[in-house]
Amino acid sequence: MLMAYEDKSAYALCIFSLAIGLDSEPLTFGKNVTTRVPNDSGWDPVFQPDGYEQT
Repeated sequence: MLMAYEDKSAYALCIFSLAIGLDSEPLTFGKNVTTRVPNDSGWDPVFQPDGYEQT
């Protein structure tokens, strides 16, 4: 599928959103931070809620 593209790089973006009802705007909060421990799995997105220092 990627053979047609010279640049085959990618990134993961993880977010958390909540909609209270069908007609409500979704609330999105938190951010992605880098992992704080060594990890060689190749998949390191970590979510940190707004207002918190811990993931």
